[in-house]
Amino acid sequence: MDMDDIIKIAIGVGIGLFVAYFFLWGETYSHLNNQYNQLQLDYQELNEDYVELQQNYTLLQSECSQVLQKYQNCVGREDFFTWVDRFFALKNLAKLIGLI
Repeated sequence: MDMDDIIKIAIGVGIGLFVAYFFLWGETYSHLNNQYNQLQLDYQELNEDYVELQQNYTLLQSECSQVLQKYQNCVGREDFFTWVDRFFALKNLAKLIGLI
């Protein structure tokens, strides 16, 4: 093995290390760690927002069920005007039968 072969091998190893560094370790660990920490902070913020939205949804669901219960109670109750409408309906039916 002569000096030209050693130089070619050294240049090949240098290019190989450069390519390996570029593709494998192109970004430093601290940069990747900073990105990871930022993602962790974003996740915590999104998780807090999710918990708040879940609490608001639960509160809204309970309020809606209370309103629906009050509405059902109100609809189920008959008042004076309902009886007046029924009376006029029976009166009109009696007129119709009287005309036939």
